[in-house]
Amino acid sequence: MKSEGVDVAGSEAVLEYERQLAAIESALAKRRLETYRPYPKQKEFHGIYARERLLAAGNQLGKTIAGSMEMAMHLTGLYPDWWEGRRFSKAIIAWGGSVTGVELVTRCSGWWLGGLDNLVQGLFR
Repeated sequence: MKSEGVDVAGSEAVLEYERQLAAIESALAKRRLETYRPYPKQKEFHGIYARERLLAAGNQLGKTIAGSMEMAMHLTGLYPDWWEGRRFSKAIIAWGGSVTGVELVTRCSGWWLGGLDNLVQGLFR
């Protein structure tokens, strides 16, 4: 079906594809902990059993994600099959920090809690 030189059926197919893609991205964003697959250096960091550890790396190499995913695992008690690090068998008290409070709220806690949208929805349900 064409209207003034525009393929309406094709446009509708593109819109449907975009809707489906948005739904998939939304579902994955709510399942970050399940879908997290660390890079080799991140996995090595997760496997270190020590009271204190340091993950040092360059810009944009996954430090925030690795730390946030580990915090989420410890807070929820949900550890993936590949996990070789420390496991807590009961609830823990944990601190999380960042350079600024804004970054802590917008980036880190979003990773721990599945995104700010989930946090806000959870607070107001």
